[in-house]
Amino acid sequence: MNEAGKKSRVLAVHHDPGTLELIAGILSEDEAVDARFAPDEARGGNVAFDFLPDLVMCSLAEADAWVRIRKKMQVRGGAEPFLLLLVCDGTDAGMIGKSLEQGADDYIQKGFLLHLLLPRLRSMIGAKRLEEELRAEHERLSQKNALFKRNFEELTTILLKILEVRVPGASDRAQEAKACVKFVAEKLQLPYERRKQIVFAALLHEIGKVGLPDDVADKQPHNLSPSLACAYRQHPTIGSMIISSITGYKESAEAVYHQLENYDGSGAPDGLLGEEIPAQARILRAVVFQEELRAEGWAIDAVIEKAHLGINSVLDKKIANLVIEFLRERAVKPEINKVKLRLDELTPGMVIAEDVYAASGVKLLPRGVQLRDKTLALLQQRNETDPVLCGIYILTDWSLLYGT
Repeated sequence: MNEAGKKSRVLAVHHDPGTLELIAGILSEDEAVDARFAPDEARGGNVAFDFLPDLVMCSLAEADAWVRIRKKMQVRGGAEPFLLLLVCDGTDAGMIGKSLEQGADDYIQKGFLLHLLLPRLRSMIGAKRLEEELRAEHERLSQKNALFKRNFEELTTILLKILEVRVPGASDRAQEAKACVKFVAEKLQLPYERRKQIVFAALLHEIGKVGLPDDVADKQPHNLSPSLACAYRQHPTIGSMIISSITGYKESAEAVYHQLENYDGSGAPDGLLGEEIPAQARILRAVVFQEELRAEGWAIDAVIEKAHLGINSVLDKKIANLVIEFLRERAVKPEINKVKLRLDELTPGMVIAEDVYAASGVKLLPRGVQLRDKTLALLQQRNETDPVLCGIYILTDWSLLYGT
């Protein structure tokens, strides 16, 4: 018996009754073998479809036919392919070699059946069982890995949704940051594991804002007083602590922690200089740099110009140029030329990039409206009874809307 308690199923097919009788006698000595016999391919094929043998023994002359039967069984029923052992009368090495090339698994000379058949069967079927077990284990591991990956992606989505509640626009910025760092990482030909780390860091680079005070968390640094801006700059440390609790993402946590380090050493939290800053953090710094400029309302051309000016002071030159390349390629896409702001961050003159809806589903403003003082006052009043959820999209480049 094998480890699963199943007998090895063997089908012997041979036109010579004496050979079948010899094989039957040998197989009867092993209680772990369940054997069937047939005098020819036609009757043997019928037996095979019902019996589903682990191994078929046949003459050299019938080798091609049994290779075809094996393929037909696999296609028709999805059965595990049986092993094919040839019983050879002579020593025609040419025919044996051809049959092995066409799909037969092994051969045995009829004169050696008495001494070698059972050891050969046990070896072949044992190897087949082990291969099946390894394949099944690989499938189980693949399913578990797929489940783990799905759960991890769902966890990331949940974290971003939690962040979005406190910081409108953070989820959109996360997806844009992900696209940017993937572009840069591929251009730099970073290995897969490092790319995975920086992409995860990009997705959650703002997660630390959940730990900031309410009057700081959902604002941009240019809208804060110096004291509140200092509190705002603590979010990378908080974010790093959150990510470091996730096994296997140490480099992601490090990138988030150092995302505000400047290339000339003037950044925070450690004032690292040049190559002292981890490569992933230098990439993330460039992403955050253009992100904050866009949040201030700068159009893409102006952001690109400021990125050029920031080379070797705020930004690593090579990384900055790649981010600029990314921005230029994406500039034709409207989604990169809009930013999501909180209601109290809106100012007269801004242009609505997407229709604005209240929580009740009522459409408050259509895309393309330029905000006025009166419009803002009405929005604020409406927000008290039927709030606008998750922020309002504002164009950073009005020419996209008006075609100028």
